[in-house]
Amino acid sequence: MSPIEAQVQRARRRITTDRWFNHVCRTTTVAAGMFAAVVLVDRLYAFDWPLGIVAAGLGGLSLIVSVIWAIATRIDTYGAAAALDNAANLRERISSGLYCKESKDPFAGAVVSDAETISRNLTVGQHLRYRFPQAFSGMAVTVVLACGLMLLPAGMLVGEETPDGQDVENIQRTTTIVKKHAQQLKSVARTNPELAKKLDELEASANLPDPNLKKPMDFRRNAIKKLDAIQDVLKEEQKSERFEQAKEFKRMMRGLNPDKSDESETSKLSNSLAKGDFKAALKQLEKLKKQLEENAGEKNQEQLKNLEMQLDKLADQIKKLSENQNLKQDLQKAGLSKEDAEKMMKNMTAQDMQKLKEALQKKGLNQKEVEKQSKQLQSKCKACNQGGALSDALKQAAKAAGAGQAGKGGKGLGDAGQMLSEMEMLEQEMNDIEAGISQLQDSKNQLSDANQKQGNQKCGSCKGSGRQGNKPCGSCNGRGNGGMGPNMQNGRGGIAPEQATLTGFQKHRQKVKNHKGSIIGQFLVDGPQEKGEVSSEVKEVIISAERDAADAVNRKRIPRKYQDAVRKFYSDLQRKAGVTDEDKAAAEESEDGGASDTESDGGDE
Repeated sequence: MSPIEAQVQRARRRITTDRWFNHVCRTTTVAAGMFAAVVLVDRLYAFDWPLGIVAAGLGGLSLIVSVIWAIATRIDTYGAAAALDNAANLRERISSGLYCKESKDPFAGAVVSDAETISRNLTVGQHLRYRFPQAFSGMAVTVVLACGLMLLPAGMLVGEETPDGQDVENIQRTTTIVKKHAQQLKSVARTNPELAKKLDELEASANLPDPNLKKPMDFRRNAIKKLDAIQDVLKEEQKSERFEQAKEFKRMMRGLNPDKSDESETSKLSNSLAKGDFKAALKQLEKLKKQLEENAGEKNQEQLKNLEMQLDKLADQIKKLSENQNLKQDLQKAGLSKEDAEKMMKNMTAQDMQKLKEALQKKGLNQKEVEKQSKQLQSKCKACNQGGALSDALKQAAKAAGAGQAGKGGKGLGDAGQMLSEMEMLEQEMNDIEAGISQLQDSKNQLSDANQKQGNQKCGSCKGSGRQGNKPCGSCNGRGNGGMGPNMQNGRGGIAPEQATLTGFQKHRQKVKNHKGSIIGQFLVDGPQEKGEVSSEVKEVIISAERDAADAVNRKRIPRKYQDAVRKFYSDLQRKAGVTDEDKAAAEESEDGGASDTESDGGDE
């Protein structure tokens, strides 16, 4: 191929491609307009067409048509040569050389030679540039319009073709659901003014429906919005400071190690605290108080001394747990001095909280992270404060028991009982909030249920047939006239309407504990890993596993080529978990203590 022909072919391909861009925009505009028409009909009459398949089909068809159109209207060779001459201002030298290429005339040969010389020094892309398609703006507007039509609600012209009487009945059913669950949440709302306000608004909207909400669907949507707002308040209440403090206190009490073989009341008290059963712990305190009163006097000094020793031992264990070394380290890492950290763990005030936030801000954390970490540390400090107070109360009772003073001992046990009673009440409130959130979700599910939505009415899309063509109706899920409704046989279904009676019930809040049932199933949640503190139990597990691995390496149980990888794995794991030399030393002391206990038991035998 001569240089002239090569350059002309390049020009021809470039011109054809440039025209094809315009053809693509034009065919896409037509396809988007057709898709917009399909979407509009589907949204008006709720045909439930597969719009994704329709869009893919029209897009593929527009691409095929544009390719065929570009091939059918592509420029010929001489036209491309003329276009190149015109673009490069060559005064028809390329097209003349192409025309005279087959001629034997000397003058024609000179023209061809001149054209070839020019062609060798010519860059087609500099003269024939790709242009922005003129039809692009029309295509963009049509595509945006088609996408916007997809946001319209389905069945705009179908509506809810229900008689007036049935509208009233459906609204009454919705009102009953709302009132029922609003009354159930009244006990939770007494400690939360914002929740009480929203519950009053919900009941007012149920008793006096908005006149603008004429359709049952609108009334239900409005009720669901209000239930959502109440659920948000409950979820925020779950994260409040007092509940987080109660969770941390319960978590701290798990560190108690009661002697299960000991049948004394003090050991049972320790066991109840470790399990988080504050109701049982209160009963044990009452028994201890009664035992102290019965043994008061000079005749039962041995029993009182034994009781003093047991209470003192339990108080020391709780005191040790409240002096959380990991928390102290975290406070110091946050930027506090050792003295300030110890002070906060004994009695944290509002000024201490402000000082903690300022220290976290100096470390370069943003406001969100400062609030999150300060809240976590505050809850742990308050739990330590409460643990210290409980230890002091038990210490007072132990000292009074040793002196035979039943009155002072009873006061110390009474103070401890008051703390545990408050913890039990907080736990019950947490259970009430969880139950309230579950009840609200049930209410929303009932209001959103398709059976309750349709009742016994005919579906407006399929006119009660349950089918649209060869497929089930998308609006009623193929039920047509079926489904439970208000006139199903002789029953009414759903929740019975309210009716005035001569008697009523009054609810009282009692100090009770709901025990959890057995686990009947479990599931895994896929989500991001939240960054937080590693508990001491996890650190102990990591230290123990690292020792086992080191022992296996030393005894040549692991092949030589894998030994470095095993050491590196556990070293990285300890570093990420924040395991320090103090943690390792504490673990060694714990193991040495357990070994010595075992040896001494063997010696007794």
